[in-house]
Amino acid sequence: MAYEAKIDDKWYVVCGDNKSEAYDDVMWIEFSPDGNLLAYKAEISRKYYIVCGKKKSEPYDEVGYITFSQDGKRLAYTAVTDGKWYVVCGKEKSEAYDKVWWIEFSPDGRQLAYKAEIDDKWYVVCGKEKSEAYDDVWDLRFSPDGKLLAYKAKIDGRWYVVCGKEKSEAYDDVGYLT
Repeated sequence: MAYEAKIDDKWYVVCGDNKSEAYDDVMWIEFSPDGNLLAYKAEISRKYYIVCGKKKSEPYDEVGYITFSQDGKRLAYTAVTDGKWYVVCGKEKSEAYDKVWWIEFSPDGRQLAYKAEIDDKWYVVCGKEKSEAYDDVWDLRFSPDGKLLAYKAKIDGRWYVVCGKEKSEAYDDVGYLT
């Protein structure tokens, strides 16, 4: 079990007998699926960090969504510097985007996918590949074997389901993907 604790206007993360260093704020405490790693967002002097185990990321203007791969070996998160968004996974940092949402690891943890905005258009990025431009994207889902990525994509007011390289017919709306 882990929790946030405040002492004299400083926040700490407590896990068992261990207490983190002091922070101005702490948010989003999350264990890896295997329970071996603990990650969280920490604030120091209006800069934000992701702390995982005993490692602290470089400082960012903001950090966002934290997710572990299902095997607990990889951690990914969004980070903002000078108004540009990045996805950070291990020592790799993506190119700069206007915004990033919905980070999703494949079931085997080998692939990382997310939706990224560039100039008011949304793209799905999976590994080093970037999709065509869409008006909106939602519901990124990998197949159980991790070989296919599916998502909902909006073009000119119509919704499509994209699965791998295939795009469905146009619909007025599309529900939740599973």
